[in-house]
Amino acid sequence: MGEDPEAPNYDPVHKIIRSMENGSRGPMLRKATALEWVGDPFDVKGFDALHGESTFEQFLAHYQEYTDVVGDHFLNLPATTLPTECVSSGRRAQATSSGWSSYMDAWLDRMKQQQRHHSRASSIWTGRIGGPEGKWWNNAYGWGFSPVNPVTGRREDRNRIPRALVGFSNALLVTGDQSLRRRVAHG
Repeated sequence: MGEDPEAPNYDPVHKIIRSMENGSRGPMLRKATALEWVGDPFDVKGFDALHGESTFEQFLAHYQEYTDVVGDHFLNLPATTLPTECVSSGRRAQATSSGWSSYMDAWLDRMKQQQRHHSRASSIWTGRIGGPEGKWWNNAYGWGFSPVNPVTGRREDRNRIPRALVGFSNALLVTGDQSLRRRVAHG
């Protein structure tokens, strides 16, 4: 929640997780490379590739367009599972004082702003929907994300917006606020 100066993954002013790629070294605030998604070369034999890749080069080609990771994204919402676990194990004070509730409120507020598009933003930078270019549908795994599958040569939709339900379900579980259900359903 922005408390570790060596890993400033969370921006408490704008109430965002600053990147899709974050961890103990902090957020990735630049475009990602395919190698950063795939990792070091590995033997693909015996590996069950979900998209049909059969070589390491195909794995790299698959992630060639997965560059936009800067900014908050729906895929960050499952991070709310940690404070939900605190509540479930009786450490409610830890979960509620950490700011997770305001993080979820900020997402709900941005969803309300996005209502005019009849959609939900998948790219938030410094609290601004769509970042510097105003592309609310942007980011890897966002609404407009359809990279080329190197095995088939066709564009395939890779939007992962439904995974946001984990975060909103956690918020409902922690707060018991039934208005969350209505706010998510109706923007």
